Amino acid sequence: MSCHLTLWGTDFNVDAFLEKSGFAADSIGRRGEPVYKSKPDGRKLDGSSCYATVSIAEFNEFNKQVSDAIAYLKLHGEALKHISTAEGLEDAYLDFGVSFNPPNGFYQSQRLPAELVKLAAENNIGITISIYAPSEEELNQ
Repeated sequence: MSCHLTLWGTDFNVDAFLEKSGFAADSIGRRGEPVYKSKPDGRKLDGSSCYATVSIAEFNEFNKQVSDAIAYLKLHGEALKHISTAEGLEDAYLDFGVSFNPPNGFYQSQRLPAELVKLAAENNIGITISIYAPSEEELNQ
């Protein structure tokens, strides 16, 4: 997963947002569409969203994810300014995927530089750090 930006809302008009902002989404989901395309009669999405990859750095490359996110926010600043006025948007957040690999075996901390926090806040974007258990391969290294 690495780092991605998600915009979501129950009544989020994702198509209007994309047209107005010029935001380049990797994936779009619309309220009422099937959660799984392979199960068209199954559960439906309860809101609309769009998703963009911000960094393809690995789970164990948090600092690279952060530097990529800063560059992404700077590069796409004009499109991201539309977040604060997007109709029906309830949540916008950067999600950093990291491996749980505490150097001391007890705790792990991830520091977010002020520049990233400032750029995200200026665009009404929250920040999430999703921590994943290491794979068997990572444990055996």
